[in-house]
Amino acid sequence: MKTASPLAARLRQQMQADSEIIQSLTKEQLAGLRKELHAIMQRELHTIRTDMEEQSRRLSGRLLWSRTLLPLLIGLSLSLGILGGSWGMMRYLTGQIRDRQATIATMEETVRELRRQGGKIQFSSCDHRACVRIDETARPYQDGYRILEGY
Repeated sequence: MKTASPLAARLRQQMQADSEIIQSLTKEQLAGLRKELHAIMQRELHTIRTDMEEQSRRLSGRLLWSRTLLPLLIGLSLSLGILGGSWGMMRYLTGQIRDRQATIATMEETVRELRRQGGKIQFSSCDHRACVRIDETARPYQDGYRILEGY
């Protein structure tokens, strides 16, 4: 059995050497795979970050539009509409006021002219007929005309 013992020892040494070689090769392959996986993970992480930044830019643009620019545009449109409507109404009302002032001035002139021509006469009803007061102190004129009271 002595011959078996050196053979067994040689086989053990050979197995141990093969095991060390296998472990070394496995470690190298695992290290290589780890590097490849790390590189893939870094590329994917970079892609995710890039996509997130792009999405964030798009969302911030939408947010800027929906939260700031759109309400601003609506507010400006409403303000311009109200301003335009107010301006138009003021122009219309100014024209109406001027027309009425001219009408009042014309009517006042007509009233002055009517008063000058006898508009202060006060009529009454005497025996179901129109009658006026006459100035008794004034002298009569031709054809029976007399001066009315107040003139």
